[in-house]
Amino acid sequence: MLNQFETGKYFGPITTPDATPDSYTASFTGTATSLDDESIVSSVDGDIYLESITTGSHTFKLRVTGGDILIGDAFYDFVFGKARLASSDGTTSVIVLGQIMDDQGDVSTIRLTMNTITPITNDLSEPISFTVDSSRSKIAKQWSLDATGDFGLV
Repeated sequence: MLNQFETGKYFGPITTPDATPDSYTASFTGTATSLDDESIVSSVDGDIYLESITTGSHTFKLRVTGGDILIGDAFYDFVFGKARLASSDGTTSVIVLGQIMDDQGDVSTIRLTMNTITPITNDLSEPISFTVDSSRSKIAKQWSLDATGDFGLV
């Protein structure tokens, strides 16, 4: 992924980039469960900062510009990432993929799927609530996340 990021291929084809990108934040709290031992559960708090790449009626791509996640006393910092929105049947899923670094300098992958009951549109005058889909949200090949939060304009 780092090679794709450095060569500009990471975000895929951008046919109509936003002239003036909008900035968003996704903040969440909940629990993280160990993938190795389900009896190990820790609190999780996270903030992800995003910027629109392209916004259209059928396409909404975002770039992760930063963020951090705290699981128990383990800190993870976003190195880079991307997100896309997929809407169907009145709901929206925000899928975030990226590289994170822990406090030991180890880099690993994160995948979060955030589901809303309210479609996300360009008009985000109020934050939209979401739930993190624990079956499709993994961090550092160590944790699954179960959380709730808000997505909105900065």
